[in-house]
Amino acid sequence: MNYNISKNDFKSFLDAVQRLHLEYSKLNKDNQFNIFSLLRDKYDEVNVHSRFIYELLNPKGIHNQGDKFLILFLSQLEIKILDSEKFIVLRERKNIDILIKGQQQAILIENKIRAGDQNEQLDRYYKSIKEGGFQDIQILYLTLQGDEPTENSRGSLSIDSVNCISYSQDIIQWLDKCIEIAAVKPILRETLVQYSNLIKELTNQSIMKDELLDLLDLLSVGETSLASKLIGNNWNHIRWHTEHRFWKSLEEAIIRNNFTIVPDGKFSDDRISSAIHKRGINKLWFGLMFEIHKKDDLSFRVYFERNGGVLGDYGSVYFGLVAYDSTGRLKNSSPKLTGLANKLKEFSKEDKGEWWLASHFLEPRINFNEFYNEDTAMLLNKEFRHKAIEQYVQTVSEFANNCLQKLEQA
Repeated sequence: MNYNISKNDFKSFLDAVQRLHLEYSKLNKDNQFNIFSLLRDKYDEVNVHSRFIYELLNPKGIHNQGDKFLILFLSQLEIKILDSEKFIVLRERKNIDILIKGQQQAILIENKIRAGDQNEQLDRYYKSIKEGGFQDIQILYLTLQGDEPTENSRGSLSIDSVNCISYSQDIIQWLDKCIEIAAVKPILRETLVQYSNLIKELTNQSIMKDELLDLLDLLSVGETSLASKLIGNNWNHIRWHTEHRFWKSLEEAIIRNNFTIVPDGKFSDDRISSAIHKRGINKLWFGLMFEIHKKDDLSFRVYFERNGGVLGDYGSVYFGLVAYDSTGRLKNSSPKLTGLANKLKEFSKEDKGEWWLASHFLEPRINFNEFYNEDTAMLLNKEFRHKAIEQYVQTVSEFANNCLQKLEQA
């Protein structure tokens, strides 16, 4: 049986969804205050997430719940505890994010939200703990959605020796149990609730239950389910065209500001297709680059880049200053660039690694791999997209002028 939905019915469905969302947005307005995202970047895995999770797991933490939260955590992950074990919890010991240590058992937690894997990172941590005489060693690799570590990070370790856990399920479920325990301790309880809400926001689970049920009711009326099916079937195509329009509009805006695009690392239809339609991390970086200064055989360029392979950053767009010579792109440690990275440090808000002299994330942040992110999804809207791009180009123009002054003085 063939079903069709008219253009008017489709528009009516979208209008109804929009009204529903606006209604619940107003109801939820008073619940948007969150101390964690207010004081720190909500993606800060070191100073927000590792620090808070460590405090909860630590039996000596100021929550005054002893080892209750720790036991709940280990139970949540079905980790068997030897009867004789008494655990201590350490943070940043031997560079390990969180280390739960008993007499015979050791549990390593490697926390990854936006940071990438380091060379043989998990392998080094495992060997370091093994040298301490521990026989029962478990590695917990914590990411937003339970992603696997790279083969490079595992080194000699098999994937079966790593327990991949997620904020989206394991941490949220653990926090729910912690909230039950803290029910009669209002400050602790509300702190846990706010942290849980932050995790739900980061993992796209912040929609209210009542809103979800109303949305399901809306889908059950007439043939509105066909509209959602139409969107679902074409979602990747929608993502492709949205990203393509973003890069084309950004290119036009850069040219309008009298910069000349260079071909290195430039986006293309095929590159966007690979990034969107191929499953997994494709290790394909691309974007837009323009030159701001030339000295001898060195070319200094500003680069808008879409991340192609770093866990957490995958799909995100950022910009910064890079250097090229006749052999290609240079590392910031190159003798030709001695001291430049330090001189440009004041213009850098992010450390994107050895291939960058200075770098920033775009604000508002966009991530084409996380299309559920509101700032990214809003790029579908032509007016919003053009306004955001003008803001990005203005920010980058100021960044380019600041860098140019330093380069001319070098």
